[in-house]
Amino acid sequence: MEDRFVETALRLQQNGHNCAQAAVCAFAPLLPCEERTLFMLAEGFGSGFGGCEGTCGALSGAVMAISSLRSKGDPMQVTKRETYVLTKRLYDRFVEKAHSSVCKDLRGLESGIELHSCPDCVANAVRIAYGIMKEENLI
Repeated sequence: MEDRFVETALRLQQNGHNCAQAAVCAFAPLLPCEERTLFMLAEGFGSGFGGCEGTCGALSGAVMAISSLRSKGDPMQVTKRETYVLTKRLYDRFVEKAHSSVCKDLRGLESGIELHSCPDCVANAVRIAYGIMKEENLI
């Protein structure tokens, strides 16, 4: 099942979605938002926050997906703490696998040594997010 989401994310990326858009839009059938809305919200997170080469866009998109499933969407039902725990788990697993969460480091823009390609980051972020969603019975 997880492979379906990874394949979708990689196809979206090949068809013009940035890393964040590909990661979050792959989960669109499970999320409480339309895919078009997810696409628009994630647009500025590509290339490490709008080309700043900071936090990996794929990781950001995966955080958006988990947050939209974990949050109650109601300020009176505080879910931040639980969402932060899942986000930290996602982040830790991603960094363990990719050895960084920073776009320019992952792509080797300064070091000349690519740690992970963008498609690898998208696949890893989606795979890890899906695992967490299953572990937590979010899907």
